[in-house]
Amino acid sequence: MKNLVIEAQKKRLEFLRALYEAAKGSTNKYIESHGLGRDIGILDLEEISNVVSYLYDEGLIDGDFAAGENANAFVKLSHSGLQEIESFFAEPDVPTEHFQPMNILYVNQMIGSSIQQGTMNSTQNSTITFEFKEKLDNFLNLVDSKIEEIEAADELKSDILSELETIRAQNKSSKPKQSIIYSCLESLKNIFEGSIGGAIGTQLANYIPPLLAILASSF
Repeated sequence: MKNLVIEAQKKRLEFLRALYEAAKGSTNKYIESHGLGRDIGILDLEEISNVVSYLYDEGLIDGDFAAGENANAFVKLSHSGLQEIESFFAEPDVPTEHFQPMNILYVNQMIGSSIQQGTMNSTQNSTITFEFKEKLDNFLNLVDSKIEEIEAADELKSDILSELETIRAQNKSSKPKQSIIYSCLESLKNIFEGSIGGAIGTQLANYIPPLLAILASSF
């Protein structure tokens, strides 16, 4: 039961974070909920609807809701939601009204016995979870599927492919180095947000912060 509660909180947090980033912190911009859900890896429409309903009931988002079960909604941050998400990421080790600290949300499923929290320069390598590896694989496969659609110079595409290759090698390793994966993901996020941009760049960049959060909580 505890794991189910934590997993539900993680999905709500990731949805709220994705909404914050898509709206660029604005409380006036409406974003399509099904697209946000897909962007963070939630493909089941009922599950997206449950996340949206919770956030709306708690006053963290506002929305324009269509009739019909699991209908697509256009949602926006409320002022309370803006404060909540900014407070969470400003002090990730401190619980907010609706979310437990990041180390509770993301470390409870870590495997191995060498978890070290709060030291970004740690060289511990054995706290990668099976769940994280699966999420990372899904992200790598998504980028692979979009690479031909990206309008960028060959040199930039080569940089992207190089980062993907490094991440993939680490993800397959029996002792993956989290610091290397983290660095590559940050590099990709900067490329997608800055050099690529547009719908594809935004979609790909939105997958990365939850992965970085998991890694950061286990350093």
